[in-house]
Amino acid sequence: MIGNTSRLLYERISISAIYAVSASLLLLLWFTPSIAAHVGFEDGPVEALSALLLLVASLAMAIRATRLLARGSKNLPVALIAFAVALAFFVFAGEEISWGQRILGIETGEFLEQYNWQNELNLHNLQTDVSNVGYHYGAFLFLIILPIFAGQIKRLIKNTPLMPLGSFIAPQWLAIPSFAILGMIDPRFIYVIEKPWAAMLYLLALYVGLVLLGWQLLTAARRKEIITVHLLLLSLLLISLGLFVSYLQTIDQSPNTISEYKELVIAIGLMLFALQWRGTGQKTKRSKASKRS
Repeated sequence: MIGNTSRLLYERISISAIYAVSASLLLLLWFTPSIAAHVGFEDGPVEALSALLLLVASLAMAIRATRLLARGSKNLPVALIAFAVALAFFVFAGEEISWGQRILGIETGEFLEQYNWQNELNLHNLQTDVSNVGYHYGAFLFLIILPIFAGQIKRLIKNTPLMPLGSFIAPQWLAIPSFAILGMIDPRFIYVIEKPWAAMLYLLALYVGLVLLGWQLLTAARRKEIITVHLLLLSLLLISLGLFVSYLQTIDQSPNTISEYKELVIAIGLMLFALQWRGTGQKTKRSKASKRS
């Protein structure tokens, strides 16, 4: 969807947008937690915006998949995976707002009333902790881990039935600002320790993420990629701010809010991936914008 001539500009705007939104949300949570909580309530502006962005991502992937099919049957494997990704984004969007239950006035069925802890028309609240960890971990894998190791992964699956999956690895420029989501840890699992297993998983993700960030930072410094170094340092700053805000959120007894904001940043990342996806192998090297000093 993004032409080659505007791709560099798109990367720069996207990177700036993720950093700006992440920083703004964390500062809002820090300085005005009551306002942040009000905006981040169930079916509030934050959830609605997250759902909208995921819906845009779903539509973008579906349109691209349709265009690929129109070009010939040789694109069928990639197109089918793109349709599956579009469906996943659509499901994420629907689950985010409980499929518009309160907006449309739909009643919760007997089964969900019994097993859904919020009595909502969604599946993720059947096992909320597992769903949250799975979604957040999936975003960490998709937006950070896979792009960083894209080259190795593509070599591993080359000439195998899994080769079409290589087209769905996000570009590395998207991974750099996405590090910021690591700091938006759900404090219910870390500071309140309601679920020790979830706390351990989140701490493990944070540790792995910081190691990867440090590795990327040293690599960029060795290559004298000054802009990349600055961006990674900004990510590190936002992670530190996020951890601090997570602690404050727990003290203020409104620990659910930061999770909603984290999911908004994730939705932004998924939408940006979908809008730049071309149906072919994504660039895994840093963009020219991050190489220039």
